Amino acid sequence: IDCSDAHVIGEWKAYREPVPKNEVLRFKATTDDLYESIVDLRPRMDVLRLFGVAGDASAELRWYAARHGICLVERSRWPAPVLADVALPWGDALGPGAIDRGRLMWLSRPLQQAYPRLPDGSRRLPQRLPDAAVESLLAIHDHWSDELWDLVERRGGAFEDYVDALAS
Repeated sequence: IDCSDAHVIGEWKAYREPVPKNEVLRFKATTDDLYESIVDLRPRMDVLRLFGVAGDASAELRWYAARHGICLVERSRWPAPVLADVALPWGDALGPGAIDRGRLMWLSRPLQQAYPRLPDGSRRLPQRLPDAAVESLLAIHDHWSDELWDLVERRGGAFEDYVDALAS
């Protein structure tokens, strides 16, 4: 998808059970290859990866996606960029602060941040994020996703009503 302010590479899977990690491994490899050709078109635009599933991602898939900045869209969790959006109306509930928003955005960071370009034009592979850091990031994601689902349920009405309210 070529948006006005970003390039979005997405893939959707119809799995209702937890999606195997190997599906996102293939997606990452493909998007890494596409990245080089896309980033040269308009180098200042973010290149984002979006992987959607009809069900939920396995724990292994979530860890892998977090390490590589792949945004997951799942049935039971709100996507991290939605939770990090300052425009999301939390009503009387306090939404995530600036630090948690930054951590949520890190879960779906642009490829330019995941693979920064060095002065010689090559790309640097980032150091592997420690397990404790990934666990913390995913716990923050789970916490704020649960908080937003609680807000939607407390609000009354259908989920669609809340989504309509977001759009207006």
